[in-house]
Amino acid sequence: MLEISKTGAANTHMVFERHKKNMTYYSTMCGQMMVGIDTQTMDIAVEEDAIRILVNYQLDINQEPLADCRLQMQVMTKEKASFSVIAKK
Repeated sequence: MLEISKTGAANTHMVFERHKKNMTYYSTMCGQMMVGIDTQTMDIAVEEDAIRILVNYQLDINQEPLADCRLQMQVMTKEKASFSVIAKK
């Protein structure tokens, strides 16, 4: 299982579990939306100096399909890390 909490202008708590759909609220200044997160695959590799995570999931808003999504993360020790953010459209 992987949990991600986001706070700021929009708040949410997303839960990813293999082959399971989880529901959560996405709170914005304009109100709340019900978000469905249907995790298709989740690969987690734990190494000595890093954790690598790849999640493929389907996202729906108010039970209407919205997008097929991919989340990729690398968590590294401070000694091995070089910080960068890559945004793909």
